[in-house]
Amino acid sequence: MISCPEQQSPAQELIQFTGFYTLDPDSGSFVMVDTNSVWLGGEVEYNAAITVSSDGQTSEQYPLGQNCTFDDGKLEITGPDGSTIADLTLSEEAGLCSIQGTIRGTAVTGSTPFGPIPLSIWSGTYYRQGKPVSDVVPVQYPFTPALQIEADGTVQFAVEGGELQPVPSYWYDYGMFVVIFKLEQAASGADTPQKTLSYTFEMGTASGWGRVAGDATDGSMLVSIRLNEPAPHL
Repeated sequence: MISCPEQQSPAQELIQFTGFYTLDPDSGSFVMVDTNSVWLGGEVEYNAAITVSSDGQTSEQYPLGQNCTFDDGKLEITGPDGSTIADLTLSEEAGLCSIQGTIRGTAVTGSTPFGPIPLSIWSGTYYRQGKPVSDVVPVQYPFTPALQIEADGTVQFAVEGGELQPVPSYWYDYGMFVVIFKLEQAASGADTPQKTLSYTFEMGTASGWGRVAGDATDGSMLVSIRLNEPAPHL
């Protein structure tokens, strides 16, 4: 089970401010706070990066910890020569996150309608829909467990035709609600090498089906509610 340390890291503190902050709608300028976590056997590492764009067309990314610091709501970005690129304050009021300060000496302010979603929101079992059984009326669809997310952060996945097995490590994005992991597929014969299979699931909701996990590889959808109709695709 994951236990959060009493002292949060700067990246953890930034999670609540995850989002896209529009600074000037006319120029398209923005600041984006992106946060993610890497889970490895119950241990969690948090990461964050700040993207700054002055025109909405080009941007610069600053990983937290590399000339980019965050402490007590203060976000500071410095150049290689020590000059100040950005001096910003992040705050939250009534669920709305805002940003204000200066970027390269120019005063800026903005807010975001976006917000982070912790992985625990997606806790539950997601099922893979099989081909319809046509010899019964009405037609029935079989469902098998494919993805299971626990509130404590553990994840299990079943390769099609297999059983649920623990995912040893995964990456989760708090702003895109994406889960990425890799699994080793055992060799099927002496002449067949072991394969590493990558999986990307976009978590979300779908009308009638509740919470869903969209497979970015083939567009199929894993569902938490099993309905007797074709499951939607991405």
